[in-house]
Amino acid sequence: LLFPIISGLWQSIPWDKVLSDEKKCDFKLEKELVQRFIKESKENGNASDICRALAMQASLFARMSNFDSALAAQKDLELVYVISKHSPMLVNQYGSDFAAISYGNSVQWYEMIGDKASALEQIEFVVTKIIPKFPPIAVHDIFSCLFPIIMVMKDHGFGREAKELLKKYVLERFTLLGLSSSTYWYPLYKPLKILLELVILDDSCIPRDETQDMALNEIEKWVLQAGRLSPISALERYGRVIRGEICWRLARQKSRGHPSQIRLIEKGTKNSLDAMKTMKRDGQYAYMMKTAYVIYRDL
Repeated sequence: LLFPIISGLWQSIPWDKVLSDEKKCDFKLEKELVQRFIKESKENGNASDICRALAMQASLFARMSNFDSALAAQKDLELVYVISKHSPMLVNQYGSDFAAISYGNSVQWYEMIGDKASALEQIEFVVTKIIPKFPPIAVHDIFSCLFPIIMVMKDHGFGREAKELLKKYVLERFTLLGLSSSTYWYPLYKPLKILLELVILDDSCIPRDETQDMALNEIEKWVLQAGRLSPISALERYGRVIRGEICWRLARQKSRGHPSQIRLIEKGTKNSLDAMKTMKRDGQYAYMMKTAYVIYRDL
């Protein structure tokens, strides 16, 4: 019973408050909680508990923007975790497979230390060895694992492959299984799909036809009217970055000074700036923060 309580305490930490005062933020209590979890889980000897503890440690280091240490903890996790053995136990005991999700997050940590080769290698492992082994109904954990990967893939010319992963493992399963739209990440499905479609269009360098122009006009109407997805949370922060990038990509296709370009620039700038304001100092959002900054700078 103790370990799920520790995990629950971790999930309920008010990170915005913890990170609000940079001078006082030494993560002392959070470090003590993680170290206690690791020590007691190893003494207990249950591999699934050890996986949860190491995933928590990696997450803490990432929030501290100490990505080398986060990746060291991730390596320790990879020595223990076997999805077929440990994933069902993690879900049963902790509600989600936080170990698999850590694999997905680690892709962005590799990016943050400039190790593109390891990031791409980790992507290959996750999409071939982990994602296919999730039960079809585990759409929440699948998306949690895939989202950080997709955001990196689109930046390295793999937009089409990223869209196929989203379609195959999230969108199609969500529809076929008739899952509830109350699923936490559901509000990101449409914006992310639209973004990937725009990435593919940009990467293809093929002249647009009339059908594509009509589709782009519909996307423009949607993004200019889009509001908040939720109160300030990871969901809303990611949503702002995605909407900002959609505006940026659409604006680049407009004539300079065109009224619709001006509206897209204003909307994209606001979304990107708002995202950066709510993500600063939290290393968990470092890659998304970098994305938002590039968009804001270019707009």
